[in-house]
Amino acid sequence: MKLFFAALALLTMAPQIANASSEARPRTAPAKGTRECLIAQVQSEFLSAKHEDDVRRAGVPFYAKTMSYLKFRVLPSGAITVSIAEDTYPGSTFYFMVAGKRYSGQSQYQLPLDGNALAALKQDKLIDFTYTTWPHRNEVSRQDIFSGFAKAYDECRAFFGNGQSKSSYPDESVQPPLVGAGASEPGHA
Repeated sequence: MKLFFAALALLTMAPQIANASSEARPRTAPAKGTRECLIAQVQSEFLSAKHEDDVRRAGVPFYAKTMSYLKFRVLPSGAITVSIAEDTYPGSTFYFMVAGKRYSGQSQYQLPLDGNALAALKQDKLIDFTYTTWPHRNEVSRQDIFSGFAKAYDECRAFFGNGQSKSSYPDESVQPPLVGAGASEPGHA
């Protein structure tokens, strides 16, 4: 009977694993005058395979989250940042390591990555990361691989026109002057 349930669990997961890949999620915000592109992985092939191994060892099916815990943001310049897709403890530090290089920053913010990380992600390298959960303040270490990252990154770059900002959507690093309550209009002191 245990074998039946294990086989059933593997059969129901097979279509999900076949569709596991990183996807680009471009968005425009005309009111803000910005565009952004996120790379997410709804179904992580790496986590799904790990779950299958756990089910085989245990002999019984059980639920495990196989959605990736990371989100990447591609900027119009082509630079990338990473963040945790879970609630993190305020003020805690997030650690990210890919291709042997470690990055760290505050967990509530986007962590900027360099060209070395981008090259490794495009090659579907193993990612190690550690963060502190909210509200329990538990430190969690995880691993993942963003399959198809290079394709999703290229889709984001195409969305931005290969890094060239559109005139109606300025680069997000340039912020317009504040106008309205509590701010003076340009040219008026």
